Amino acid sequence: MLSTIKNYLARQARNPFGWFGRIVAPLVFNHENQHMEDFGLERMDPQKDDYILEIGFGHGRLLSKLVQQVTEGKVHGIDISEQMVKVTTNRNKDCVDNGKLALKQASIADIPYPEGKFDKVFTCNTIYFWPDPKENIKEVKRVLKPGGKLLCAFRDKDLMQSKSSAVTENREIFQNLYPPEEVKQLFQEAGFKKAQIHAKIANSETTFLAVGTR
Repeated sequence: MLSTIKNYLARQARNPFGWFGRIVAPLVFNHENQHMEDFGLERMDPQKDDYILEIGFGHGRLLSKLVQQVTEGKVHGIDISEQMVKVTTNRNKDCVDNGKLALKQASIADIPYPEGKFDKVFTCNTIYFWPDPKENIKEVKRVLKPGGKLLCAFRDKDLMQSKSSAVTENREIFQNLYPPEEVKQLFQEAGFKKAQIHAKIANSETTFLAVGTR
């Protein structure tokens, strides 16, 4: 029974669905992600005319902040969860209707945008679930403008494994757990001309932000 519950939570973390994804997940995952999103926002330094993509936007907390800062460009988001696309579209209906925000159901494996569209791409706590990290990072690089940046917020392997048995008992879901230097290496192997790792302590945890410049 306990293992079934842990597997359910792991699947929700990867791809929120049903009543849990609509009601409970915001309380759990927004709390888990908010300081990492704010760390990414600080490093991202959005400009008013930027074109920005968030991959795995969940309940849209960061998107709501970005649309306030990007007044002349546009904010986009993709998420594999149909539930999250519906929920976040409803919560940001005015921004969607006036064209400041565009949301799509899609995967990092096949980003539905042309080459060189975005100044910045951000993602938080999604790398664990990517089907093919090296190729997926290349796909993000494809949609970045020259000089554009990918910002990927994550917890390292040791913290993820110690944080929850739902992680260690469901490695077929949490496929990709890395120490920070391995994430940096993935960025370099994907062809980013510059790759850096930044760290920040919040709530007694060290979390990381990998930043790659095309």
